[in-house]
Amino acid sequence: MVLNRLGILTGGGDAPGLNAVIRAVVKSAHNAGIEVVGILRRGGTILGTVNTGNPFAKPIETPEGTFDYADRVMERFQETDLDALICIGGDGRLAIAYEFHKRGIPLVGVPKT
Repeated sequence: MVLNRLGILTGGGDAPGLNAVIRAVVKSAHNAGIEVVGILRRGGTILGTVNTGNPFAKPIETPEGTFDYADRVMERFQETDLDALICIGGDGRLAIAYEFHKRGIPLVGVPKT
């Protein structure tokens, strides 16, 4: 598999070493000529984190209808032209990452707990 564009996700609260993992992934990818994408929001790490939300928990109801949010995540993965994900999180986030792996997203999980 050729990697050109890599996404980094963090989940849960801040933990010692989390920013070091992000930095190591970005530096290694940069040295290999791979673009790295992260989502910057307020949070405990330099990327920001979310403590809630499981796209597999239940369908999302909107004015346009009811949708499987996990399907939307798969669409966004394709739309952003990512080749793989690095998922950094605890048991809950890595369980979600595993479900996306089973749907075909190439990923590496980095445990923080």
